[in-house]
Amino acid sequence: MLKISRFIFKMLPATDWSSAVSREMAVTAAALDRYRETDAKRRVIHRKLKQRLQEEKAVARTARRELKEQVKARARVEAELEAARLILEKNAPVMARRGGEGAGEQHEALLKPTRQAALEKKAWRPWMRLGVLEQHPPRPFAAPGPPRRRVSAEAPVISIVTPSYQQGPFLEATLHSVLEQGYPKLEYIVMDGGSTDESVALIQKVAPRLAWWQSQRDGGHSAALLEGFARSTGEIMGWLNSDDLYLPGTLAYVADYFQKNPHVDAVYGHRVLVNEAGHELGRWYLPPHDGTMLLWADYVPQETWFWRRRVYEKCGGLDPSLHFAMDWDLLLRMQCAGAVFHRLPWFLGGFRVHRAQKSQAMVHDVGAGESALLRQRELGVHFNLPDLQRRSTAFQLRALRTKKLWHWGLRSVKF
Repeated sequence: MLKISRFIFKMLPATDWSSAVSREMAVTAAALDRYRETDAKRRVIHRKLKQRLQEEKAVARTARRELKEQVKARARVEAELEAARLILEKNAPVMARRGGEGAGEQHEALLKPTRQAALEKKAWRPWMRLGVLEQHPPRPFAAPGPPRRRVSAEAPVISIVTPSYQQGPFLEATLHSVLEQGYPKLEYIVMDGGSTDESVALIQKVAPRLAWWQSQRDGGHSAALLEGFARSTGEIMGWLNSDDLYLPGTLAYVADYFQKNPHVDAVYGHRVLVNEAGHELGRWYLPPHDGTMLLWADYVPQETWFWRRRVYEKCGGLDPSLHFAMDWDLLLRMQCAGAVFHRLPWFLGGFRVHRAQKSQAMVHDVGAGESALLRQRELGVHFNLPDLQRRSTAFQLRALRTKKLWHWGLRSVKF
């Protein structure tokens, strides 16, 4: 429109009136040009401000998201701290003793990382390693049992349960190792899971000397033990798997120790390793009880372990859902319930090593899973593999000292 107006006024005769209108039109055109220029600048500024606003909103959204993540992280940390607090409160009686009976300052000193490299090679020697089931070639069985003790009229009844399934080749030796103890107040219960080998015939031979026995399908190892213990009445309890052994004099020695130490709730001793033929493969020399180490690993030889019924009932007995680590679980719950443990300085039992062994067949799958669950339950966020390695090294060194002292005849010295 503006261009048309300019053309018309150019065609008009040059008069004063037309000149005035032309000037006005020129002024108006100049004003419109300035407006357009100003409007273009305004739009540029508006676009920049809008872009800046979008950037600030993005920064605000990022800040809000980071704040939410920080709040969640803080909540997780607070939950972990609360879990750690509950774990520390739960294990306070154990933590207070640090290394258990006799560990003293030595245990903490051995955990220093600066000493790890120097001590690791010494601690993990193949000929003396807790956890190794074949420490040397087979040789004649020579591990001595505990000192002989007289059984008094006030001696407690000892209830032993043997769960068994398809263990005919070893069951007879196991039965005789219990029955030939000569302990007059023995209550022996055998729970067979319905074996189809010679197990039933072997049990029937000694049936008159048993308090109870049965051979029928059950719910597995833990279920058989639970039923066996439910049928027992003895003040002292223990279980012996159908391929393991008691050393001569074990029951009388354990009963005498419990009588003389009424404050003690559970005991265990050293272990000897034997093969299918009964030849010795090695020995585990256990240092005095270490309640802290028990939270990290199960080192107690089950076939040497005995406890009072009062602590078994207090902690609720065995967990039937576990099929491998039920002994470690029971040890931990006993310890949590305030049970007093003592390691006896003698060999009390023999652990059979053979190809069909349940513990070796399950250790890498079921065993690893159940052990991980127990460590998570007891240690929570405190558990880590490097710390387990350091603690195990320190414990192995204490075991090596125990072995040397044992051979020197100093069996009551505690490290």
